[in-house]
Formats: sequence, C-alpha cells, structure tokens
Amino acid sequence: MKMTKQEYESKPAAYREFRGQTPYLLYMDPDTSATVWGPVEITDASRPAVNEWPYPWINKHYNPGHPEWLETSQETFDNQLGCVPPARHKAGAFAVGECSRHDRYCDPLHAIFVEYAGRYFCRLGNLHDFDPVSYQKEIRDQFGRSNF
Repeated sequence: MKMTKQEYESKPAAYREFRGQTPYLLYMDPDTSATVWGPVEITDASRPAVNEWPYPWINKHYNPGHPEWLETSQETFDNQLGCVPPARHKAGAFAVGECSRHDRYCDPLHAIFVEYAGRYFCRLGNLHDFDPVSYQKEIRDQFGRSNF
C-alpha cells in the first residue's frame, strides 16, 4: 500500500505502528476483504512532478547551508530564462533576475536554475554564492553520481 506521510499520520494512532523503520497500517485487503496489518510505502508527495511549477517547493525547502535541488523541466528552465534578464548567467546556470524572497539577513534569494547532463534543476540561492561548478557537484552528490 502506498500513501504520503501526511496521509499515514492522519490515520488514528491505533491503526498505525512502526516495526523497525517500516511503517505498518491496519487496513482492509481488497482481495480478501479481511482486515490485516500490512507494510506501507511512504511516498514523497511533497516533491512536485518534473513539469510542475517549482517555486512553492523551492521556497518551502530553502535551508541555508544545506541546499536541496529539485529536478524540473526544460520548459520551466527556458521559461524562467526568458521571463526577465538573468541576474547571473554562466556555464549552463542562471539566477532569475528578480529575487524570490529574502533570507534571515535580508539578503535577496534568487531562483537558481542549472542544466546538467541533459537534466534541469533549481533551488534558491544568493548571488554572491553563484558558482555553476559547485552546483554540479551538489547535484551529483544529491542525486547520486551513477545517475550522471
């Protein structure tokens, strides 16, 4: 059975438990109509699909010092590159010209988009940290070197 963490946690406590690292849930088996305990696969529905608009996700998951990249689509990449002139643009990476929000020190945060190995990624970042080479390393580290 698959469900999001939020769906799992919304079930009454009497109907859910963990066995080691595996969540279990009391549910009705659709084949036998019996009520059974079964393992649950928690899906990450908080990550948008590749073609969804990325800004709500990158704003929510901004974590200074621990950047997390979101894979996005070429269409979103091209759209953001063309919407306003980029604040920075170098080696397959750019920072959207308008800041998305500000960090706790009131420094502007821009959406950073990177094309790497034929795939497209985005996250928030400061302009003074703009470095496409370090972005590629972060992406390889996050998504696994074997995926590139």
